[in-house]
Amino acid sequence: MDGKILKKLRQELEKNKYILLERPKIPLTDDEFDKLEEILICAERNRSGGPKLAKDNSSCFYEIDLQTSYFSVSKQSRVEYEEEITEIIESDEMINLYKKFTGADEVIINSPQVNILNTQCWIGRHRDIDCENEEVFNIVIQLGKIYDGGEFVIYLEEKLQEVWLPYRSMLIFDLRFEHEVKKVIDGERRTLVYSLDC
Repeated sequence: MDGKILKKLRQELEKNKYILLERPKIPLTDDEFDKLEEILICAERNRSGGPKLAKDNSSCFYEIDLQTSYFSVSKQSRVEYEEEITEIIESDEMINLYKKFTGADEVIINSPQVNILNTQCWIGRHRDIDCENEEVFNIVIQLGKIYDGGEFVIYLEEKLQEVWLPYRSMLIFDLRFEHEVKKVIDGERRTLVYSLDC
């Protein structure tokens, strides 16, 4: 990525607390995107029950932990898929991307999971971490092709920012700020989500 473009995007992350990257700025191949989508489809096929509705009606969505039991298949198959996910999101190119945008010398990837929001599902306003001094970023890779609504919203002190994620885009945002995903009006919003500790 060109140095001037990178500098501009880093300034955008600092100012807005998020950046949205689209291809070709994301160092993932078509085969890697295809593999992530295949894993998402398998995860969705093997989920049990309906969407989780929070007790306070603040959220309604599927959440499938990719490192535990999202497949009703053999342990060996689960391990293989976990390794494939890790190989993709922890490739040298992706690690370099994380470092460039966060300014960190080292990053640790945590808690990969799938979030699936069907029509009329949403994720309510929340903040994932309590510590305001610790730098933690979330990565959201949009893998759902057809959906309306489901905009990502981040709440800053003076204003809120709202963004719709196109197919095969990547959102990087600062977890220290409250955020939500608005109700999906039509279709299905599918994302792979994981955090970066810097």
